[in-house]
Amino acid sequence: MEHVDEKELGVAMALLERFTEQRYPIILKMLEEVKSGALLNEGEVEFLEEVLATCQQLSGTVQHLPDYLDVYNRAIEMYHEVTTLALENEKKARHLG
Repeated sequence: MEHVDEKELGVAMALLERFTEQRYPIILKMLEEVKSGALLNEGEVEFLEEVLATCQQLSGTVQHLPDYLDVYNRAIEMYHEVTTLALENEKKARHLG
């Protein structure tokens, strides 16, 4: 297994804790909204970009944090699901407009 220093693990754990406590509930709400046909506003798109950037930053380190691996994987899945549905909603809205 690749060595990861304690500082890197500490940063990763802090980011993952922030995700589970703050960002995850927001993404869940966004997912419910896009499932209902809502469009994303600019702030929501920026939020999702930040989530993706954080996931990319943690991609190697999270493998050493099994307690957070499921949350990390779910974040990636939810990002994909929200963006896919939002794109479909946007296409529908443009077609109707």
